[in-house]
Amino acid sequence: MGGADEIEWRILCDQERERREALAFHPEPFSQGFREALKSWWASVQSLLDSHVRASAAGLTAKPVPVELLNALKGFAGYLAVGQIPGPIADVVAEGRRVPGPMERRDIGLAVAYLVAAKTGIEHRGERISVKDHAPVKTICKEFGVARTTVQGWQRETPPAFLGVNPVNEEVLADLMKSAGERYRTAGRSTKAILRRGRRN
Repeated sequence: MGGADEIEWRILCDQERERREALAFHPEPFSQGFREALKSWWASVQSLLDSHVRASAAGLTAKPVPVELLNALKGFAGYLAVGQIPGPIADVVAEGRRVPGPMERRDIGLAVAYLVAAKTGIEHRGERISVKDHAPVKTICKEFGVARTTVQGWQRETPPAFLGVNPVNEEVLADLMKSAGERYRTAGRSTKAILRRGRRN
């Protein structure tokens, strides 16, 4: 890692540690405030691991993940291995509207990556990928089964997905986007699926 990357890594490590320690001393366990703090910690874990993966994929010497975090994740894995959901996972679940999970966010991010590639081109492994599509929003709407306003919202709120470690060209990116759209529709998040559920309810 370079100087700037080193500083970012330290910030991510400090953030994860501070949020984890805050949970241990939270005055109201199982409250809504505790749940929000727990979700915030999980977000910092995701950011830390994402940075580690990206550095490794770029061929950089990634810093080791903090031992305290690895030990916590090992403990969670031990519970899951015997069919039990550990508290730090179960306690973040809330009733109400389901928010997109990590795989769904990645699928949306692939749609955004396709849009960026069609509009300005997108960098991947030191190369610029461009997609020849004069109506990329319309294409995404068709593949994902969503309204134009939904795609426009994704573009504002969601960063392009990390495209992995392998070479990617226009055809590969288009295939990734189409596969993401198929998963999105299958999961029942398309406009038609939501409307069908609304009619049943």
